[in-house]
This record gives sequence, structure tokens and C-alpha cells, in this order.
Amino acid sequence: MARVSRFERQNIHASRLHPTETEYEWSAFEIDGQRYLQISSSGSNERKKSGVTQTYQFDLNAARQLVEALRTAFPELR
Repeated sequence: MARVSRFERQNIHASRLHPTETEYEWSAFEIDGQRYLQISSSGSNERKKSGVTQTYQFDLNAARQLVEALRTAFPELR
């Protein structure tokens, strides 16, 4: 569980899909006038019984970087 400070592009040469899927939940909240996006997961279906295992929080700067990463990965989003 962490606040995301920045995204850095990683150049991977060999990649494959993970064998399991998961679902994420998101919420938005404000603290001291600063808005945040929080994304949480319980991991794969086998791990869901143990509760939330991963949580990421994005401030405006990190959200902008996420949007840019998404637009780079999926040009059709523009």
C-alpha cells in the first residue's frame, strides 16, 4: 500500500500474460484540499478471502502520469 510518486517507462523485451485475473475497486477522496484516487485489489480469486492486498493512491501529478502512460500504451484512447 503506497502513494504513487511517479511512473517510469520500463522497456521489456519478453512478456506474457499473467495466468490469473483480478478485480479492482477505486474511490476518490480529499484530504486538506488535495484530491486522491485510490485503487485497491484483493489479488487473484484464490486470494480474495484474505481481504485487500494492494492499494495505490494517486495525487494529481501521479494521475497525469498514469493518463499519459495509458494514452501511450493505447493510442486509440486519445
